[in-house]
Amino acid sequence: MTGVIYMNGVLMAWGGKKVGGKATVPQLSEALALSAVPWVSSFVLWAVVAICLRLIYGVGLPVGAARSAPLWVYLFLGYGAASLVWSLVLRRNCTLEVQGFSAAQGRRAFWIGMRRYVLLLVVLAALVVLLPLASRVLKLFLG
Repeated sequence: MTGVIYMNGVLMAWGGKKVGGKATVPQLSEALALSAVPWVSSFVLWAVVAICLRLIYGVGLPVGAARSAPLWVYLFLGYGAASLVWSLVLRRNCTLEVQGFSAAQGRRAFWIGMRRYVLLLVVLAALVVLLPLASRVLKLFLG
């Protein structure tokens, strides 16, 4: 996850520089990491609940005892969705603050960064496809 946060910081800094952003990669990485705290905390809460359920019910409920989900499950799902939205809003606000952007500059930097993400994904997909092909061609010629 640390690598993902750092790469997001690199790509966001790259897109932000085009619009006049002043944040460095470590500053953006820190803003991204801090904005993810609510979302990650919901996973910790879910893990605690899952461990408690495992301790109470054991490996699994018998099929005959299976029933529809109780209300508290939906409350946890609602909490997870709310923490995701909260994290996204924090990410936007933290990024705008660190870069010193207005909302319009932030949107422009976002779309510039998205083009860079797409470019990176295309290059990675090409490598995934081309490396096995290159390996087969080398095997044909060498052996």
